[in-house]
Amino acid sequence: MTMLAEPGSRRAASSFWRVRVAAVTAAAAAALVAWVVIEPIFGVELRAPAFGEATETSDVGAVQVLLASLGGSLAGWAFLSLLERLTASAAKIWIVAATAALLLSLGGPLSGSDVGTGNRIALIALHLVVGAVLIPTLYRSARQPTET
Repeated sequence: MTMLAEPGSRRAASSFWRVRVAAVTAAAAAALVAWVVIEPIFGVELRAPAFGEATETSDVGAVQVLLASLGGSLAGWAFLSLLERLTASAAKIWIVAATAALLLSLGGPLSGSDVGTGNRIALIALHLVVGAVLIPTLYRSARQPTET
């Protein structure tokens, strides 16, 4: 017989944390897997576009992919947690804001200079992979308002 956790119980809190840690970990892992497919397997040397005064592109390696995906994912988690403290509509606001943030993040790969179309597509794919894992998982983990 399976027992469901009461909303305020330790089991519910533990499950909540496990889901969110798994979401962040899975998003970072998915980005690394995508990077491995794109760079070492397909042979695309990922470069970040040059911006502003910079004339040189920069290498996008496994460490950069890991740090960017973890940083963005943790920022998303923090934003959702803040929303949950401020409003009962946290999940609805999260899905809209996270999707908007993902779309805005595509501005990086789409702008700048000195990288080819294949490189831009690969960078966009990395952003979309992280979003595809993180956004729905954190949305499903959002605390739902209790019915009175």
